[in-house]
Amino acid sequence: MIRGVRRGCVRLKGAVIGIDDEDDSTFTITVDGKTFHFQARDAEERERWIRGLEDTILRHAHRMRWDATKPAPSVEDFDKKLTEADAYLQIIIDQVKALELRIDRMTDPEDKARCQSIRDQANEMLESIKHSIVLLQIAKNTAHPVNGIFTAPMPSFTDNMKHPIQQQEGGADAVPLTSPVQTGIEVGAECVESRCGSTSSRSPVTGMISPFF
Repeated sequence: MIRGVRRGCVRLKGAVIGIDDEDDSTFTITVDGKTFHFQARDAEERERWIRGLEDTILRHAHRMRWDATKPAPSVEDFDKKLTEADAYLQIIIDQVKALELRIDRMTDPEDKARCQSIRDQANEMLESIKHSIVLLQIAKNTAHPVNGIFTAPMPSFTDNMKHPIQQQEGGADAVPLTSPVQTGIEVGAECVESRCGSTSSRSPVTGMISPFF
């Protein structure tokens, strides 16, 4: 086997890291009743490997996981958490207002500048919290609409007109779209009346297709 080629993998879930007192460059990983031996260049590199592997094992062993025995969170639980977040947000807003009043009474330039920096950072945090609460409310309303029916946004007329029309519904004449459609055009009342009044004769329109035809 060529040196440096990957020889396999070791599962770290439930693994135990061991070291050899006689050799300062080797260490072992014991998992599933098997022991794998590894060798580093020196004691310093072995220490880095051991610390990294231990941190990885602990991080994945204690991470939050879904407990199937517990009931799934409901919309009421979600609303409760949103209410708590909004209450904490109001507390921070009141504290920032109190800080602003204190800044106005300060006379020391250094203390005033330091408090102004804290106030600016607090305001940025408040904006982030506000946006997060709004996004959570939007996500809840999307997943659980008020009327129980989620209506997807309809494509706009301009999106439909981006593609050229190849053939009319009757299959008689092909109407090529040679120029881009100009959006934002309002149809006057005179145009509508003339179109409704006379249907026998119609002047050809080049370069634009009206959505009312």
